[in-house]
Amino acid sequence: MRNETAGPRARLEPSWQSQKRFLSIAANSLAAILIMDSAFRVVYANAEAARIMEYAPEELIGRDFLGFVAPGTLPLVRDYTGRRRRGEYAPSRYEFSIVRKDGEERLVECSADVVRDSEGNPETVVQFMDTTERYRTEEELKNSHEIFKVIFDYAPDGIYLNDLKGNLIDGNRMTEQLTGYSRRELIGKNFMTAGLLPAGQVPKAAFLLAKNLAGEPSGPDELTLRRKDGTLVSVEISTYPVKAKGKTMVLGIARDITIRKRAEEEETKNRENLETVVKERTKELEDAKQAADAASRAKSTFLAHMSHEIRTPINAIMGFSQLMQRDDTLAPQQRQHLDIINRSGEHLLALITDVLEMSKIEAGRMTLNPTTFSLRCLLEDLEMMFRMRTDAKKLLFAVEGLGHIPQYVEGDEGKLRQILINLLGNAVKFTGTGGIVLRIRTDREDAGKIRLEAEVEDTGPGISADEQASLFQPFQQTQSGRLVRSGTGLGLAICKEFVNIMGGDISVDSRVGKGSLFKFHVLLGEGDVDFSEKKPESHRIKRLRPGQPACRVLIADDEELNGAFLSKLLGDVGFETRQVTNGKDAIAEFQAWRPHLILMDMQMPVMDGCEAARRIRANEGGAEVKIVSVSASVFEENRRDAFEAGADDFLTKPFREAVLFEKIERLLGVEYELSEKSASEKDLASSAGRSALTADALAALPKAFIKKMYDAVIQADYDTIMELIDGIGRRRALMAEGLRDLVERFEYNKLLDLLQTKRRDR
Repeated sequence: MRNETAGPRARLEPSWQSQKRFLSIAANSLAAILIMDSAFRVVYANAEAARIMEYAPEELIGRDFLGFVAPGTLPLVRDYTGRRRRGEYAPSRYEFSIVRKDGEERLVECSADVVRDSEGNPETVVQFMDTTERYRTEEELKNSHEIFKVIFDYAPDGIYLNDLKGNLIDGNRMTEQLTGYSRRELIGKNFMTAGLLPAGQVPKAAFLLAKNLAGEPSGPDELTLRRKDGTLVSVEISTYPVKAKGKTMVLGIARDITIRKRAEEEETKNRENLETVVKERTKELEDAKQAADAASRAKSTFLAHMSHEIRTPINAIMGFSQLMQRDDTLAPQQRQHLDIINRSGEHLLALITDVLEMSKIEAGRMTLNPTTFSLRCLLEDLEMMFRMRTDAKKLLFAVEGLGHIPQYVEGDEGKLRQILINLLGNAVKFTGTGGIVLRIRTDREDAGKIRLEAEVEDTGPGISADEQASLFQPFQQTQSGRLVRSGTGLGLAICKEFVNIMGGDISVDSRVGKGSLFKFHVLLGEGDVDFSEKKPESHRIKRLRPGQPACRVLIADDEELNGAFLSKLLGDVGFETRQVTNGKDAIAEFQAWRPHLILMDMQMPVMDGCEAARRIRANEGGAEVKIVSVSASVFEENRRDAFEAGADDFLTKPFREAVLFEKIERLLGVEYELSEKSASEKDLASSAGRSALTADALAALPKAFIKKMYDAVIQADYDTIMELIDGIGRRRALMAEGLRDLVERFEYNKLLDLLQTKRRDR
């Protein structure tokens, strides 16, 4: 047979109909069919054979069939077809590989039959089908099975199957290790009856199996297994109902947690021990804290008491000296003495304030009192304050604002002022020649903050490296400080604490003989641009302006001298006053007398000022009365307590009478009449005193007086200056009056000019 239309009719069947029927069946067969002659040349190929081999049927006719066989399977094909042609036994089916047109090898399964054509020549009819994909699938399944077997056997957890009665069907190697039984011994054992579980664990295992019967997974649950050798092992078991071969079984996964349980037990023991230690240590810390709190409270109580005890008599001293100054009949010398009392009192108060401020810092009681204030005005005030002192010592002084300086900021003005005054005061004190520079710079930071950086540089004697290490510690003074014998040694320590609480830091860079540079920065807030500050009135109050309704003031103070001073001061001005010595009497007097204003001392026996203020506010009419809390305490919490109790304002002892009168004016709306002397105090020295300062008059003064006076002015030694002036006042009253007036008005430049002229003349 050479093609599908000619040869087969003559050689395959004598009947044309039989051949036609065969060709029809072969053409529509799902199997691939090839017919080869005795030389293995293809004489027929159906469509499926052509498709598998990727040839057209006509391309296969006449081709050597063995040429399509893969070399690796060619011997098998030769042997198989040879035996079939010789009539020897051969399997009905066998597999070999063919090479397709594109060169790919495909595995086929075939069967072959030998027939004779009309001339008796053998022809081979081969039927085959492509089994490549099936083979690959089988190989993949085989590989998957082997991989699964490896995973199953070598999994780190025990994996097992049991039926719904708890009988073991299979288990991996880890299951053998967990139980101590071989797989052969395990199969068929029942978990709950074969001794694998201690008696106490059986109910729990039965509960888990019941969940699996209901089709629910369970776990992870902790169980204890009894091994074959009787030892116990802790496991964590999870079970899942699964279906296989139409049956429901339970897949179990068991993990050895013996080491973990031991670690947990050890951790529990350690935690219990640690908790015991922590409780003991906490008790010790609580006891220590209570002791520290008690010590802190005792210290705070002591400081508050000392503040009250020290500042109260100073208030009386300064108060009565201010009261005496209101007497227009005082002789000039008496007025000078009162001025000395006031200045000495203020100096003593400054020293006491430093000591109490440091005590507040050590007791942890220091707080910020932020307000909106003018930064530019603060710098202008400092410049005016220190320029007179630097001019008197012939020092250069400059205040440099680097960049934009905001008008208003928010912060603790008092603490910032004290920092700058301390640093500038030290610079002036220790600098003999050269000059001093204050540099200010501000930068905006996030969250509305302003970083203020300040430098105070001088050309003084400098500070050694050894002394710099302890410079900011309390009660420490440099060699220069010990030589001048001035101050408490607290100024820089207080500066450091103030700077720290304001969110900044302070440092010094100094070399002996070259001068010093102190630098610090603090954080401030942005001030309200609409803020405006009221300058204190410098006029002396003479009396209440006539025509106003009577104004009643109740004074509650357990210190009779303070009460007497306030009664006298306010009574002379025209206020009606009454005085009580404790809070309980203040309440009774309020109910009986209905004052417009109460000056309430904070610390009083029987009932303190805060409690009295609260009760007065709760009384009928208590909301209308104005209450000013008066205290000698320097602690900020006392101010807060007073306002929380209902106070309208706060007054710290000792105080200036102008401050008291300003608060009363603001709270009650009263109007004052100023004394005539107040107006004259704005003028320069009296014409008589000023006219006495002539060249001839000064020429008559002793040379020693001129030198002492000049040195005292250079050192800004106010007390010595006034003593020298008082010394000549007995003989040259008008000249003394003129000199005194220049000093009181801080006209040091004019005074130095006069003294220098006389020195040059001599």
